[in-house]
Amino acid sequence: MSSANPAVAGTIVNGSFDNDLSGWTALTSGGSAQWEAGAAVLAGGQGANPFAASLVQGDDGSFSFTSPIILSAGNDWLKFDVSFTSLGVDALETPSGFTDNLTLTLYDADDITGASDALIASIDSTTVGVASIAFDLSAFIGRSVAFSFEFNDENDGFDYSAAIDNVRFEASPVPVPPSVLFEATALAGFAVASIRRRRNA
Repeated sequence: MSSANPAVAGTIVNGSFDNDLSGWTALTSGGSAQWEAGAAVLAGGQGANPFAASLVQGDDGSFSFTSPIILSAGNDWLKFDVSFTSLGVDALETPSGFTDNLTLTLYDADDITGASDALIASIDSTTVGVASIAFDLSAFIGRSVAFSFEFNDENDGFDYSAAIDNVRFEASPVPVPPSVLFEATALAGFAVASIRRRRNA
């Protein structure tokens, strides 16, 4: 990756999808990628199409990494929510393969071999309700990366869509030093003892 390429430092742009898909690159191959009711919706189409629809940030889908995201302090976790909707039977498919699924992949712009790329999540379309996913990014702090949601329309005889929302970075909670916990416990015990003394007075 050329150091001249601009980079976005430690932020997910428009991870809440309030009004549109701005900040993301949508790619389709037999599927669709669109904004709907405050979420990004990726869906398959007629027939089986692996990588039917993708939504990428930090790259334009060409692996040129022209605008990578630099993971920095506070980007300890990547979290997002996803839910699936059945679109019915796909007559051009036969139920002989895997079920439709959504994957999220981290692509490491600093490693041209691809050895450092990581599959963050793979969620099956039969998942019921909203799935909240969290991935530990601590091993990638300081790296320039891109994230790609990829909807895989498998040969399972059905079509599904995946609604993605609340894509965000979060910091790990700061651990409370044992001395502080001890002091807090001691103060709580003192307060309880004081109340008891007042009640018994």
